[in-house]
Amino acid sequence: MKFMKLKILITHPFTLIASFLLVFISGQHQGYFYFQELIAGLIYGEVYSIVGSLGIFTILSCHFKYKGVTNNLEACFINLIGSVLLIISLFLFFYHMEGIYVSQTFVQIVPLISLLVFCILVSFFVLLFPISNKDVINSDLH
Repeated sequence: MKFMKLKILITHPFTLIASFLLVFISGQHQGYFYFQELIAGLIYGEVYSIVGSLGIFTILSCHFKYKGVTNNLEACFINLIGSVLLIISLFLFFYHMEGIYVSQTFVQIVPLISLLVFCILVSFFVLLFPISNKDVINSDLH
């Protein structure tokens, strides 16, 4: 039963979005969360910020449309698209902000751990999400 709760937690859309927003970016002089960069980027119309916001919106809209029960192919595909948008957002950010602004992100342990946690949660979200919700549906019926 505890394993089921853990599986539901790590495949929940809110967990994935929180890990995305809390990716730690480390520059030469300061560190900050990716959430701050997304907000600042939206103000200036940066592509990585718009793509990340679309990814969050896609995942949340799928979650609320299907009320968390996503055992059909359409919902899984929508979640996959949202997850890919989150990954593209981070890729575009690091590609756009090369140099001293994000130079320490791939060297320091805290930013690396936050990126690793996000990557693991994306993998679980895409691969295990339909399985975990199908288990929830079956356990509710018994």
